[in-house]
Parts: sequence; C-alpha cells; structure tokens
Amino acid sequence: MVCAKKGRASTNCRIVRSFSDKARLVDGSVVDHLGGLNQDAEIGSKRTGIGNILRQKRIGDSDVAKHHIDVSVKSTYVDAQSAPESNRYVFTYTVRITNRGSVSARLLTRHWVITDANSKVQEVRGPGVVGEQPYLSPGKSFEYSSGAVLETPFGSMRGSYQMIADDGVEFDAEIPEFVLTIPRTLH
Repeated sequence: MVCAKKGRASTNCRIVRSFSDKARLVDGSVVDHLGGLNQDAEIGSKRTGIGNILRQKRIGDSDVAKHHIDVSVKSTYVDAQSAPESNRYVFTYTVRITNRGSVSARLLTRHWVITDANSKVQEVRGPGVVGEQPYLSPGKSFEYSSGAVLETPFGSMRGSYQMIADDGVEFDAEIPEFVLTIPRTLH
C-alpha cells in the first residue's frame, strides 16, 4: 500500500486510520501525545534499541560515521481498543529516531513490513511519518507514535526509513524488528 500522490504526503493515510497520530521533537520544539489510547496498557510492551549504521551503494566505509541513524521502538498492546473475539488486536508503538552521525539528514519515506502469527505479511510504504518529514541535525532526535491492527495476538514489525543527508547521500536507516504481543503471551 502506497500512501502518496507524486511527492505529496497524504495526511489521511496511516497504518491505523482510527488513531490520532502525533509526533514530537525530543528537544521540545513540537510536543504532542498519542491521544485517546489506553496509556495504562504498558504490560507486555517491548523495547528495542540498536545503533543502526547502514551502508548503501553510495556510502563507503569512511562515510559511515557521517550517516548514522539510531532507531528504537517501544510497542504496547491496547486492550481497550482490541476485540479478541473478532480477531482484532490493536497495538501502539513509539519510535525514536536519533541522528548519531556528523551530517544532518531528512527522513523522506518509510517502509514497514508487518507480519502476524499466521505469517500474513503486510507492507506499508509512504512519505515521511505521521505527516512529517523530520530534519535531524547531528545529535537531535524525533519521536512519534502510531499503531497497527493485527488479526492475531502477536506478530512483528520491521522496516526502514529512507534518508537524504545534507551532503546529498541517500541512505536507509534500518528499523529493527520488534514484537507486537498481548501481555503474558510471549516469555
């Protein structure tokens, strides 16, 4: 599914259309929160934090330190919006993207691979995240929350952000695989 019209982001296209996706710059420039969701559903949340240095064809070993984006994710099951009897399991996830490199970069597009427990794979591609294409100076972070609905009580997500650095180099920042699971399902 592609959520874009020739270079223009569609603010109506989200993984979960019923969520009120919000974002904030970690330095406090823009502060919003994910509204309308059960924030107490922290049981079973998973956190992944991996320094992701990705090399694309145009990036050589000497440029790796310049183009270093770290992505960490925390997921949460939302019991209040889920309906297990109807095979509807709602999850939120909060992503923090940090530029650990020495060159500023802009997030252009996203690519998600969402897999449920039945091995059903859903791919989502589109411009930016939550209607934005954040610009990250070295040392700066951007954080946002969104959601996904699965037909099974657990699954996983992984993907990448396509970035462009101020020096013109385009590169991918890996989103490490993380688990979506209801509490007490996985040990």
